[in-house]
Amino acid sequence: MQRKAVFTGACVFICFFAVLCPPRRAGAEEVFLAFGDSITWGVVNSRGETELGYEPHLQAQLRADGRDAYVVNHGKYGETTSEGLSRLKRVLYGNPNANYVLLLEGANDLMSGISSETTLFNLGAMVDSTLGSGLTPIISNLTPLYNSRLNGAILDVYNPGIANIAGQKNIQMATSFESLAPHWNSWSDDGIHPNDEGYRVLANVWYGAITSGGSDSGGAAPPANDVPVSSGGGGGCFIATAAFGTPLASQVRLLSRFRDLFLLTNAPGRWFVACYYRYSPPIAAFIRHHEILRSLVRGGLYPLILFSQLMIGGSLSWTRVAAGLFVTMACCLLIMMHVLRRRKGQRAVA
Repeated sequence: MQRKAVFTGACVFICFFAVLCPPRRAGAEEVFLAFGDSITWGVVNSRGETELGYEPHLQAQLRADGRDAYVVNHGKYGETTSEGLSRLKRVLYGNPNANYVLLLEGANDLMSGISSETTLFNLGAMVDSTLGSGLTPIISNLTPLYNSRLNGAILDVYNPGIANIAGQKNIQMATSFESLAPHWNSWSDDGIHPNDEGYRVLANVWYGAITSGGSDSGGAAPPANDVPVSSGGGGGCFIATAAFGTPLASQVRLLSRFRDLFLLTNAPGRWFVACYYRYSPPIAAFIRHHEILRSLVRGGLYPLILFSQLMIGGSLSWTRVAAGLFVTMACCLLIMMHVLRRRKGQRAVA
């Protein structure tokens, strides 16, 4: 009787364990993280399954080749690249078995008036995060939009910048715009998102970039050297570059390194950098054409350069900086209180 009870208990335990911890799928499993905004998100039902998007079509194409592929939808409606950069890290951390990231984002930046420098900087940082996590990134250029002015910006600025990112980082690029633009009116119902036929075309674009990188479907584009890529190096330090005349200046490179080490590693720092890249380009353009102003800005930047050098060299720490700021604010507060008391006393005497 005891043996029967033990045997029954063991069977129940095994069944319970099998339900909670199903065995991993056999074979060479490949997981593709489809990451982006609402163009990636498509239409998803209450069970979290993609009903309208490129993911099911792409997964079917890859499986038809005999690949054990799973295309997971990680799109988010209305997302900007600044928000995507923050979210991507959580997605990468939560998918340790993933192999690829399919990155398509930036249309919301353009329609919201966010600068192209910010968008390209964030996309470059997303590629860096993906590479740093050991995954293979494939980036897509922006898809067409309903407005000729917006499409002009896509063709003249955004897509050349994305091609530059792909070329500099030696990754594949899916040429979605070129594939969708000829029939965009019939492949999109709202001028922003593809319809089902458009998503089938977009799936073909991703498939080409994944499997062969052919010239018709995608591939790593050569760098567009006249378009700045704001990720790493001296790129993106617009005011410092305008003041010192070149992004290769040692002062600019030092500030860029400070940005990479101390600002891009935390949320407040990334927010500050995004704001800087949004508002600084016109200021830098004005500085660049006024020699006296360039000299004044260079002088004003040297305290920040010295501070950056001390931080990078380890002579300063955030703890000491915070303590210094606290002492400075406390002194300012004491001085203000002293001044207010004196004024109050003078009024009382009068």
